[in-house]
Amino acid sequence: PFEEYEASDIYPGTKLARESRGSKAKGLFNGQKVGIAGTPRMPMYEISSLVESCKGTLSHYRCDFLIVARNASWSEMDEMESKKCSRVTEKWFFDSIAHWKQQPIPPNSEIVKAMG
Repeated sequence: PFEEYEASDIYPGTKLARESRGSKAKGLFNGQKVGIAGTPRMPMYEISSLVESCKGTLSHYRCDFLIVARNASWSEMDEMESKKCSRVTEKWFFDSIAHWKQQPIPPNSEIVKAMG
């Protein structure tokens, strides 16, 4: 019954996201740690819920992906990153969920712009 209400023409990942709800289904982050530096546009509890629904873990230490939001500082980011951490924007995070596929990592110029 959900299929007729999905906006899969706008958000191609909706069907994949719905079908991946089972405990053995593949998630978008599959146990990877996602951190947030700065002040995100969305409340933290909602971001946490999204990360968990993508089978990831919201973390403040040694992140695999660090979402850089406005007012993020370089020292805050350095504290949270692991050696293999990818700095990403909020747009990257939401686009990845919308398409149910990790999008290409944005260039540093986009990261600096997101901090402003």
